[in-house]
Amino acid sequence: MIKVYVTDPTSQEALEPLGVTGGIWLWPLLFLAQQDGVYTTHFENSMGNSMTKTVSLSYKRTPSAFGIPIEHLLLYVSITAGTVILIGVATIFLRTRHALEHHYQTYKNQK
Repeated sequence: MIKVYVTDPTSQEALEPLGVTGGIWLWPLLFLAQQDGVYTTHFENSMGNSMTKTVSLSYKRTPSAFGIPIEHLLLYVSITAGTVILIGVATIFLRTRHALEHHYQTYKNQK
């Protein structure tokens, strides 16, 4: 088992320690950097047996706005815009239907 953890620029843990067994993916290993500086990912091979283990690390840095990743912000904006458009279309449909019913009743009453 390998102990995985991240420390912030003041050497405090920025991410709770995680124990990982062979072949298990940590997905997503996510934390928000609270301050500028160097964050260090630690892989500690002192848990259990001391056999040689292989660790593979890949990462993606995501720009953010207001503390929200840009991808999530775009998703929220798209959902909000879609909802507003849907409500607008439904409102127009209902008003048109109401107006047509009113005109039909007026026409029917004139006969």
